[in-house]
Amino acid sequence: MNVQLLQTLLEQLPPSLKKEWSLRNGQTVYGKVEKLFPNDMALVQIGGRSLVAELKAPVTSGEHYWFQVVATGENIQLKMIERSFNANQPLDETKLIEQLRLPNSKHVRELLKFLIKESLPIVKEDVLKAAEWLKTADLKTGLQAIRWMYTNNLPFTNDVFQAMIAFQNEKPFHEQLNQLQSSLAKAIANMPEKEGALFQLHSFLRDWPSVSDFSPSELAKMFKKMIQWLGLQHEAKSEPLTDETKEQLKSLLIKALQECPEQETKKEMANVLHRLTAQQLFSHDQGPIQQIFTQFPLLLGKHWTDVTIQWRGKKEKNGKLDTDYCRILFYLTLETLKETVIDVQIQQRIVQISIVNDTPNLQQAISSFQPLLKKNLADHHYTLSSIKVIPTAKKQNERLAPIEPSSYKGVDYRV
Repeated sequence: MNVQLLQTLLEQLPPSLKKEWSLRNGQTVYGKVEKLFPNDMALVQIGGRSLVAELKAPVTSGEHYWFQVVATGENIQLKMIERSFNANQPLDETKLIEQLRLPNSKHVRELLKFLIKESLPIVKEDVLKAAEWLKTADLKTGLQAIRWMYTNNLPFTNDVFQAMIAFQNEKPFHEQLNQLQSSLAKAIANMPEKEGALFQLHSFLRDWPSVSDFSPSELAKMFKKMIQWLGLQHEAKSEPLTDETKEQLKSLLIKALQECPEQETKKEMANVLHRLTAQQLFSHDQGPIQQIFTQFPLLLGKHWTDVTIQWRGKKEKNGKLDTDYCRILFYLTLETLKETVIDVQIQQRIVQISIVNDTPNLQQAISSFQPLLKKNLADHHYTLSSIKVIPTAKKQNERLAPIEPSSYKGVDYRV
């Protein structure tokens, strides 16, 4: 899968689905006072986000300051540490290094330049941690990981950073699992006891199902089964395997990591585990709005591919999911059509489908199947509005049109 395309589509979230980063007590942040209000209140811009806060110090509108966060919640309180540069003086990493008394290293400089460019919050504690993490990763990949951590309001920990790194792995997930299976086969070949989590994990990967294992009427069941096998509901902590968790990839990986004597194989397992964690981190609720993200390998005939599904929608008050309003994106690499993204938007049971693909004359080929698709959707009380093919380059340069949150009634995740 084209990681750049996947990144582009992942980031085009409607405003209602974006998770804002949150301030934490004790943080030191850099901000600009945009407007003053009575009773020591002010509109302050921090990392591209404007918020109303109580300032216990005289400040000037238009000026930049260093603040310490002393209270969060409904009433944010900021304590001014010192005035910084005036509004007409550009902010650069050199000034920040001096202001924050940071080490003048390559990774600190590159990180600060990136945070300034992306209008992300500049927090001294986070800068020190992230600069250390960047030493272990490709710089571009590491900076992208940090951006996702901020924009998705994820915990600022090394484990989450590693998950964001793993998510950007260019190697397809099915190749990664196949390589792990081969490594496990070598690791267990000379082990006297043919039992334990390493053997269970090897057997689990060896018996990964294909589409041919399911009838057409069971495809929805297959997708749900795949999600269960990945173990994405399993908490990432060490615990004994039970009948309920032993057939889940994540629980087997956690257990096998403790038993594996081979460092290289342990590294491969850790990378797969981080990749699964990334899926969990990109799946989240924000109030009634949900985003579900999952990726799994699938054998289509003799061709292995990764099926990636990103679903966005809203639940009703009773917890049920309404099929009338949702958006589902499918990413996969097909044997003939190669890299393909299918963008399905449903509003009031009216379906619009966009297929992102560079195959010549694909629109004409799809048109011949459109009547059958229209009929099958109508049998389930949906109306096909349109189906069109969009070249990859065009899709990467345009924003995905958001689904208006006001029109939501709830959503069902049905594949």
